[in-house]
Amino acid sequence: MFSAYFDESGMHTGGSGGASRMAVVAGFVAKDEQWAKLSDEWKVVLGRKHIDCFDMNKFEGGYGPFAGMDDNDKGVLLDQLLSLIDVRATAGIAGGLLISDYNEIITDNVRRGVGEPYAVCGQLCLMRLRRWADKHDYQEAIPLFFEDGAHHKGQLLTAFDLIKKHPKLNRPYRVSSLTFLDKRKHPALQAADILAYATYRRGLVSFGGEAKKARWGEYALEKLLRKEHFGELATKDSLREFVEIMIARTEYKKRKGKP
Repeated sequence: MFSAYFDESGMHTGGSGGASRMAVVAGFVAKDEQWAKLSDEWKVVLGRKHIDCFDMNKFEGGYGPFAGMDDNDKGVLLDQLLSLIDVRATAGIAGGLLISDYNEIITDNVRRGVGEPYAVCGQLCLMRLRRWADKHDYQEAIPLFFEDGAHHKGQLLTAFDLIKKHPKLNRPYRVSSLTFLDKRKHPALQAADILAYATYRRGLVSFGGEAKKARWGEYALEKLLRKEHFGELATKDSLREFVEIMIARTEYKKRKGKP
């Protein structure tokens, strides 16, 4: 059986760097037995460096457990983790959007039904996971695991619940459950963190006006994109289409709620 793990990047609303210009949710789908092997191997790799949890943002910035680590050691560590993902994960899944596009297309009068950027990106991932399943004619239900602690996760749960109850959506999306987990305890989510961060940072350079590339994030993404990958930045047209889909779901929910 396959399952999918996702993490987010770019959901901050303030701080020293200001509000984010882009939002991304990304991760991987793999067979359960492969996830179990990745978890064991991941812990061994990190254990050699006395690291409990891999965080790509801290790794890139050289702080936390990565403070003082030289470039050679960082390169070796990242290569080992990327090799595990290459061997164990089946495909990468990603959904991202520019906040400026989101604010233009998803106006206040529809935002309540559509959700904040995190919920939208999460649902874009479900659509791309469906594309993967369609391509490979995988018909079984797929458990979903997201990193806990993200703002607006309740909106994603609401959307998932509607998909589960909608007769025309439940079967095509092949989703069975949605669970939020602690990334510190689940290496599959740490693997998803690498893809989410790297996708976010490249998106900032390509579409968000950022001048400087993230050295390690760019390096990681180049390797991760060698795998089968389903994910691209949502365009304004695709966001409009997404709004139409969400409005149709909301109307269905209202009809089902009538006595």
